[in-house]
Amino acid sequence: MSKGETLLQEEKLYIMTTKKLSGIYTITNIVNGKIYIGESLDIYRRWHKEHIPQLRRDCHYNKELQKEFNKYGEENFRFEVLERYSEDNPITTKAKILILESYFMDSFKKSGICLYNAENTLAEILKGNKIPEAGNTLVCAIVNVLSNYAIKECEGFVYFEKYRTIKNILFDYVTLKKKETRALVIKEFEKYLEDNGNNKYYYVRANPVYYVINGKRIKQDGEVVKKDMIQELEKMAVLFSEYRKKEQKEKDVQYNKNVSDKKQYEPMKDGEVRFSLLFKEFAEKGILPKDYIYDRVREYMVHLGIITMKNMDSNGGSKRVTFVTDDALDKGILRIIGCKNYGDSVIYSYVFTVDGIEYMRKLFSSHSERKNLELFTYTNVA
Repeated sequence: MSKGETLLQEEKLYIMTTKKLSGIYTITNIVNGKIYIGESLDIYRRWHKEHIPQLRRDCHYNKELQKEFNKYGEENFRFEVLERYSEDNPITTKAKILILESYFMDSFKKSGICLYNAENTLAEILKGNKIPEAGNTLVCAIVNVLSNYAIKECEGFVYFEKYRTIKNILFDYVTLKKKETRALVIKEFEKYLEDNGNNKYYYVRANPVYYVINGKRIKQDGEVVKKDMIQELEKMAVLFSEYRKKEQKEKDVQYNKNVSDKKQYEPMKDGEVRFSLLFKEFAEKGILPKDYIYDRVREYMVHLGIITMKNMDSNGGSKRVTFVTDDALDKGILRIIGCKNYGDSVIYSYVFTVDGIEYMRKLFSSHSERKNLELFTYTNVA
């Protein structure tokens, strides 16, 4: 069976799978035998929403894996489930698969197998150098699972079936923009609270990590975080949401002023094509299916990082507006030819450049990319 057939089967399995598969997986270079070991609570999602798209787009965080993926080609990499593991409690599951991942990494190294992994996640967490999504509670869970580690006190949130860490609660309300990090946004939010005389909530940077509300640490209380603490966290999340909306509105007003001070954009040039018309032309030429759904193709452009979309309000109405990404502008795929006010913000008119048209033609002429589009369209139909 070819590598392409294997991946296609996995993609179909990923689409059909409703129950998440958690455990340990490997990405193996079948030419030189080098292996990447990973863990996930949802392995198929990790492969088909993260690893594979990132590797194909040449933006994977593991530089060594990306370099050899480019050198040897996708057909020479095999994705396999090494060990399945699942419990009812996701935090306990996460803790145990991190321990399993560390075990396999050590075992493979002792056997002389070269790994792409640059760090041992478990070791980094226990050293206090890396606090993943589950925050300090995950550290507590790991410590409780490992027989050769013990700590006397854990501060953190432990009732994760229903409630999560403060950062995850806060970031349910917002989407990070380019070059923004959670740490930076939290820091700005804390300054905003301080400047406005509201220092009721503040973040203590320490190891282990915990939050303080009304001057009291939120501590482990059996297996449940007290209800009044949860209510306080929810209030903080609403406050955070209001802060982000206010901050963005102020940025939009300033941006409008900056835009108005700039010279006019150059008008459309020969050979350039508007966004919607290009896909219609591609369908007529057989590059896209004749029954393609424009909204699905547009959403796929978001998936590729060429555009972004967001809902915008104006005059009591709302519409989903498309924005070109900095990356697409930098690569010369799209070009802005004008702008206009929409409510309190600015929306743009843009076109595919001649180079951008050729880029898209090559992209959709690729069998694998056409298959990706079909799969993406299928999985996103309501």
